[in-house]
Amino acid sequence: MIDTRIGAVRVLQINAQLLLAFSFGAIGWWLWPSSLDAIAQGILSLTFAVLAFALACKALQLIAQIRARTLAILRYTANVRPDKPARLAETDALDRAGML
Repeated sequence: MIDTRIGAVRVLQINAQLLLAFSFGAIGWWLWPSSLDAIAQGILSLTFAVLAFALACKALQLIAQIRARTLAILRYTANVRPDKPARLAETDALDRAGML
């Protein structure tokens, strides 16, 4: 049986990227200037917003990769037949086949 579980490292990667995306988005929101005089602060705020968006997209990409892998494994295992136990050969059948 092929293991379809998600590794702890992948879960931590996704959670870390989502946490960073939220943090960068919150920092960008907090840094947004109230007046047009602070153009540098606005550029910095937009930079954090773009970083937040990129990290969120990367996390969603990782989720899609894990889902695609899991579905591929499940499709593969659905086509596999279960093992059948072999029947034991009887003495008469072995004798008729010339094996005894």
